[in-house]
Amino acid sequence: MVPSKFNNSGPNLALLDTGAVEELADENSARQFAKFDNPPTYKIRCVSGEVKNVCRAADVIMQIPGLTRRLNSVIAIDMDKLGRDFGVHTTGILGFETLHMLGVKIDYRDGLVQFGYDPMRWGMK
Repeated sequence: MVPSKFNNSGPNLALLDTGAVEELADENSARQFAKFDNPPTYKIRCVSGEVKNVCRAADVIMQIPGLTRRLNSVIAIDMDKLGRDFGVHTTGILGFETLHMLGVKIDYRDGLVQFGYDPMRWGMK
């Protein structure tokens, strides 16, 4: 879990998930900071089964330590069960789409994560 903000709402906690292709947001939290699109044909399948009630939150600015990133849209799902399983409310999941842009250092002993972002690597100034 890392501190995060979505559209300056927070601070919140986001889960790191290298198995997730893209970022996810908690639907209930995202309704406070984003416009929604709910395409009826959009579905997500994961290891634990199919996710129901999948929405897309539009125009989201995601902030984590070391990186602020504008996302045109973010998948929004109900993360209440995930929060109950972890014992803490999760506002989002950082997937590979963002994580591949970062240098990630994990200190397993102290449970710390450090992100490094080099804008020149991605042609941004």
